[in-house]
This record gives sequence, structure tokens and C-alpha cells, in this order.
Amino acid sequence: MHRYFFNVRRDGVLIPDREGDELPGVDAVQKLGLDTVQDMIRLPHIYGEIASGRRMRSSSPMRTA
Repeated sequence: MHRYFFNVRRDGVLIPDREGDELPGVDAVQKLGLDTVQDMIRLPHIYGEIASGRRMRSSSPMRTA
């Protein structure tokens, strides 16, 4: 399995994923990414408010060999 890192950029500040997650493939990567974004929207008391009208974008997660 490969280790994937999901870094987040919020209001111009990079929040690095220092631990990453070992995942079996791209389907698991996409599911974890979607689940994480849904949690960020659903749990603003943990992740902070997402400003109205702001869009969330995704880029390829970083992977180690």
C-alpha cells in the first residue's frame, strides 16, 4: 500500500498532513477525500466555518512510494 497525504489550504495558509494514510488504491483515496470534506462542512466547530460563497477545490493527494 501507498501512503497518501491530504494537505489543506485554508485562507491562503497551508495545513500539512504530517502523518498521511496508508490506502490500498485510488478508490479509497477518493472516498477518504470526500469523507474529509463532508466532515469539514458538517463539523464547523472542529474545522472552522467555511465562508459563504467560498468554493472548495481538490488537487491530487501526495503519495509516497
